[in-house]
Amino acid sequence: MDGHSSDGAHYLVVIDALDELKDGGLEFLRELLLAISINNFSGLKFLVTSRSRYELVDLLNSFTRKVTVRLQEVPIDEAQEDIKTYLKASLLELSAYPALENLVEQSGGLFIYAATVVRYLTFRPFAVSEKLEMLTEFLYKSYDAKSAKKATEAVDQLYRWIMLDTFSELTGERLTRRLQILYTFLFAAEPVSLSIVAALLPGVDEDTASGVLHDLHSVLYIADGHVFWYHASFPDFVSDQARSNFKVDDITYEFSYDPLAHNKLLTAACLRIMASELKRNICLLDEAELNDEVSDLEGEVMEHISAPLQYASRFWALHFVSSFLNESYLDDDALGPLETFCTHHLLHWIEILSLLRELRIAGEALSSVHHVLNVSLVTSCQVYLLTISVLSQQLPYPPGQIQNLLSDCGQIIRDFSPALHMSWSQIYLSAIPFSPLGSHIRRTYSQIQSPMIIQGLPNTWGMTLSIMQSPGWRISSVLFSPNGRRIVSSSNESIILWDSQTGAQIGTLAGIDTSCRRQMAFSTDGRILYTSDGPQVLFLDAGNGDIMRTLEAQSEVRCLALSSNGELLAAGLTKGEVIVWNVCSGDKVVIVPSDYVDCYMDSVNPAISYLTFSKSGTFLAWGSFIGCTIWRVNDWSIYRNFHGPMYPESIDISVDDHIVVCGSRLTAMIWDMQADAESPLFTMTAEYSQVKFWPLNKDILAILSEGTFLLWNVVNMRPVASEEMVQSYIASPFAFSPDGRSFVTAESHDTSIRILKVPAVPYSSPPLVEPFPIPQTESGLSIQRAVSHIHQKELGCLPLSPDGSLLAIASGDHCISLWNSGMLNSGPKHILYGGGNWVAFSQSGKQIVSISYGSLEVWDAEDEIC
Repeated sequence: MDGHSSDGAHYLVVIDALDELKDGGLEFLRELLLAISINNFSGLKFLVTSRSRYELVDLLNSFTRKVTVRLQEVPIDEAQEDIKTYLKASLLELSAYPALENLVEQSGGLFIYAATVVRYLTFRPFAVSEKLEMLTEFLYKSYDAKSAKKATEAVDQLYRWIMLDTFSELTGERLTRRLQILYTFLFAAEPVSLSIVAALLPGVDEDTASGVLHDLHSVLYIADGHVFWYHASFPDFVSDQARSNFKVDDITYEFSYDPLAHNKLLTAACLRIMASELKRNICLLDEAELNDEVSDLEGEVMEHISAPLQYASRFWALHFVSSFLNESYLDDDALGPLETFCTHHLLHWIEILSLLRELRIAGEALSSVHHVLNVSLVTSCQVYLLTISVLSQQLPYPPGQIQNLLSDCGQIIRDFSPALHMSWSQIYLSAIPFSPLGSHIRRTYSQIQSPMIIQGLPNTWGMTLSIMQSPGWRISSVLFSPNGRRIVSSSNESIILWDSQTGAQIGTLAGIDTSCRRQMAFSTDGRILYTSDGPQVLFLDAGNGDIMRTLEAQSEVRCLALSSNGELLAAGLTKGEVIVWNVCSGDKVVIVPSDYVDCYMDSVNPAISYLTFSKSGTFLAWGSFIGCTIWRVNDWSIYRNFHGPMYPESIDISVDDHIVVCGSRLTAMIWDMQADAESPLFTMTAEYSQVKFWPLNKDILAILSEGTFLLWNVVNMRPVASEEMVQSYIASPFAFSPDGRSFVTAESHDTSIRILKVPAVPYSSPPLVEPFPIPQTESGLSIQRAVSHIHQKELGCLPLSPDGSLLAIASGDHCISLWNSGMLNSGPKHILYGGGNWVAFSQSGKQIVSISYGSLEVWDAEDEIC
């Protein structure tokens, strides 16, 4: 589009039901407003209709070139005249009857109301008398909702009538099954066919599903074999208990959708379908053929992989995660099928996704399920430690085993992604044979027929999750997208977009000046990348790297920062200025002039070295030769100056706006923002240090310095975990993934970009507690000294078995040693590697439960099996 109509005519572009887009229309509206603000669309006007979703309203309110009309403000007489015209044309045979006038009155000015009634009355060739009888019956019935909302009262009455007409005569299992069919039509992960519904729901066949669709013809329809709804107000109605649960003649009807219960049902169905149908070489292909070499791969898939299996393979994880929301733990009914899937069909699932060309969803699915298990099992573990009798019997589904398999499978997806995309069989022929000897997935699937590697394999996966090679020699910035699916890197030569799951290069933007760039930023939805080219700020399409918009600065842009709400974009310049723009309008909000900085000293470089907004959006902080300067965002006044370190290359502010940290080429400093003290709380010598607060714990700071990744507690100023990495000679940028479980960094001396796991942190509630007192042995030698050849790091928990025969010792080096109590000098009985800093014995003494941050492991105390 060139910005205007070429023929001089005027056009109206109508965009109806914006809020019914998959993401609620927010991103579409944002891009539309951005395009309008950039271009001169002479001769074009846009009419956008939508329900009043607050996020859409907020976005529209920030745009000045608009006229807003709210339906509730339109005189009802005007709306009803339009509806009357529509009804008389659609129900011509009823136009002379007073009931039609009553219908116009009862519609309340809502067209969807009138259209739904028309569909209800004209679905079959009813006689005029029948139509009149049905309409009269509806008009003179009323239903007592538990809590009716005035704005939806008219359409709610209509939907209650339709639901009663469909379901009021049903009871027991017949009612339950038919409601489940409706819920699946409305709330499945994508529009579904009747065959998929029948396969997902127990006791349901296609005829029953077709009957429900037929009975609800006024609100549902089928197209291309899949079921859709006419208007989003219907699923909204069904999902709102206050609207869809109501009374008629003192009889209570409850038709509302329970998302947790239904997603549990669909999760179980997906796992059941996969357990029944998944197998190796499901399409009976030649294992030596690549996917693209199969003559009719799509036909083979359609023939051998059923539609229900395709749905289950793509969406089981989504339903599993959705079934967990607002719950504290998972029961055996949920864990049992998941354990079966992980131990028998995980590889078959990867095969299916490769054949469906949907392998991209595997990493996110595994990560989301792993996260749910972490939250659930760590919560459960607190109960275990308080009530150890739970472990007096063997747990039927060891939770650690499921997590370990999911984690290993995710690592396989990252390491073997190119091969798995090219050939479904490589999961068996390459991925498992080349997995580390000690990996859980290799041990679990050791019986599959695959090549055998005799020697040379590592024992563990290690800290590195993925490695990508950048063509540039100096990587100055790396960043995860908000959803974690993309990584962007900036080098001396180009900006590159990467797929974080596969490591594949998605797009490159070359030919721009990247020498001064220290920071970039993603929009809150991840669709736009903000970066710079000399004195210009660029808005790039994060999907393909195309330039969408530019903003002009007075000098070269050195760093950028976006506010947490995505509304403000700040740029730090080489001449010492800071400019803040409104992202939507492009207007400059404030400019902090260079003479403010220059007044301190005339002979220094005034450049802004780093820039960041606080997570609360209250403050904007930047680094320069004086150290760290913090400004209030509400009135753009200076809040604090912290003198040192000079030219910090990273700054971060805690979630509660209490602590600010700065990292530079020589030191890292921690300051109290709310105290009057001039000196920092803590200073450490840490050359080339980058600092960021860990997203998973507000009191833990991450420090990357000279090849060491350190997690530091800012409450007691003590380290909680560290990991040695490849040595870096100059500052290496790093950024956390959105879930906080990994981070991306750039190795400055070999042009590699690495995604690494965050080291395990001993489980505790912040602030971290002091370690338990260390008792003395009979010989007077402390336990700490007696076990120093096993545990080099500080000891944590020291429980005795119930019979007093065994002592378990846990420490920060991720291992647990078991000793015969009173015989420490004779050496440990067992050493359990991978355990956390907190341990407890079961009531029988035969099992040990171990907790580290985000995971739970149950060990057999006799044979060391986890």
